[in-house]
Amino acid sequence: MPRVDYNTKQAFDSAYDVDVEWDTGRPQNRKGVRLKYSRAVLLPLIETRALKLLEIFNWPSTIKLLIVGGGFGWLAEVLEEHFNFNNIAVTDTSNYVHSSKNVSEDEDIFEAIRGTGLDPNYGEGSIIKSRILGKARGEGVRTRHSKGVLNESLKNNGSRARVKNQLGGNPDVILTEEVITCLEDSETINLSQDLHFLCDTIIHLTTELLPNNLQDLSYNWKTLDDWKQLLPNDTLLSLNTWRVI
Repeated sequence: MPRVDYNTKQAFDSAYDVDVEWDTGRPQNRKGVRLKYSRAVLLPLIETRALKLLEIFNWPSTIKLLIVGGGFGWLAEVLEEHFNFNNIAVTDTSNYVHSSKNVSEDEDIFEAIRGTGLDPNYGEGSIIKSRILGKARGEGVRTRHSKGVLNESLKNNGSRARVKNQLGGNPDVILTEEVITCLEDSETINLSQDLHFLCDTIIHLTTELLPNNLQDLSYNWKTLDDWKQLLPNDTLLSLNTWRVI
């Protein structure tokens, strides 16, 4: 069983609690509007992530890219819309992702605004709503990646074949997006082996173990070098420092 189960909204939300008005100079006598796992919170970070990935790996926009553990497909969406990538598949096996990918998060935003005592349809509340929806790139469903998000575990030939069918062949690169810290070591090894049936180039994007030991111990934290020892045939990329080994 995975160390951390991301099948519920609560599991995703537990990792985030962000004042989305931090840059607006809001009145000091009013608390900021806070959001958890949402497009408005994550898209600016994902845009930076996409830029760093392209800076480090210099992928051409024509590659077949598979993103594993891609949530609602926001990284794929950014690569498509800003960098003209045209053949990205995204997989995620979270029940929450697949029950909510075609649902709008707008009501979550409106409720967060109401939580500050403002009305999202009038006055200051309406201004804040427009600003937050701007960060989320407007109203709409959570998943806007053109190919959607597949519910594929990649553990068997049938699952892998369905991904290949969407890509029109084997991927050139597979990127796991903050997956391995949620798994036991044995599960990570098995995942790598499953992915190597599809592709030789496997990159794991992960947060490293911090020296202050303040990270949630539910996760499987390791240094990048320790991950490399466990997965010698794969590439490891640190979200902390963008170091690659």
